[in-house]
Amino acid sequence: MKSVIFAAPAIACVLLLASCRNDDLDNIYREVTAETEKPVASAVDAARFLNQASAFLSRLDDETAMAAAAYYFRDPVSCELARQMGPAGLRTLFNQNIAYVSSRGHRYILFPELPVPEGMPGAIVMYSIDGAFRIDLRASRAYGPDEPPDPEPGNHFTTIDEALEGLTGKGRLFASISFGPDISISCILLEKQAPTTVATFVALARGLRSVRIASLADDGGPPDVEWTKRPWYKGMYGQSDYGRKVLTVGWGKNPGFWMPDEFTTALRHDRPALLTALPDSPDRWAGAFGITSAPVPALDDVGTVFGVCDPDDVERAFRMFRIPRGKISIPWIQAVTITRHE
Repeated sequence: MKSVIFAAPAIACVLLLASCRNDDLDNIYREVTAETEKPVASAVDAARFLNQASAFLSRLDDETAMAAAAYYFRDPVSCELARQMGPAGLRTLFNQNIAYVSSRGHRYILFPELPVPEGMPGAIVMYSIDGAFRIDLRASRAYGPDEPPDPEPGNHFTTIDEALEGLTGKGRLFASISFGPDISISCILLEKQAPTTVATFVALARGLRSVRIASLADDGGPPDVEWTKRPWYKGMYGQSDYGRKVLTVGWGKNPGFWMPDEFTTALRHDRPALLTALPDSPDRWAGAFGITSAPVPALDDVGTVFGVCDPDDVERAFRMFRIPRGKISIPWIQAVTITRHE
């Protein structure tokens, strides 16, 4: 009888702790989804900036122009790439006529009129930062034209309905990312805020979309390519990135397709426990994702926030993986399970 009496409070404590954890995740979900779009500069302003910068630099001698141009670039890598272009290359970059501008959030992609001068990127990627435009030359050089899809019947755009085929239940959409019996991170997916990203993630996790598997050829020739449907993330290792603030999975993997970005000014990387898409370059997301342990502003207007995770799960994972000690490999993913429930 005593064991029953002592067991009852213990069970009650477990249930109370589980309820508190669910409340934490629910509160984060409500806060994130309540955010609204912030005002952004117009595409016209972005194109006008390039013209004004060109006019300003044209009045300066080469040495002064090179020094002044540093103001227009986003980061040290872009400044170094600009230095390598030299004065003539910089003047050519800024002096191009812009045919049209694509914008999302605080990111602007300017497409010059054809033909693009030799040595110039096919698009100019820049960001509005604290009211001023800054060019990202590394992203500009990485940006490329859309690649034709591989001739594989299963390699096609997946809608959210197709990704959820056969899934039962009602309520919110959850993903449970399991690294083993003791570490599992539960996340609510933001299917309304980032429908294409969520649909692709779910389809990859459930093995409902064909993925490209390349293996080394026995004769040392080109890789053998096979298209198959299997849970994409199972067996992938994670790692620590972005100053050891992000647990990342899938970097460098190529499922055989790209997906466009869906980030907005409403969903920013301003808190821990966010699930975000990690593209290789602008509008080139190949399925990699990250989970934040702290605010990561460097991911704003780069990655698409498409889920919120249980903060206790995230804290436990970062602690058990000893991520703060350095960039290390993390145990491989055993499963990504998709469910729908209240």
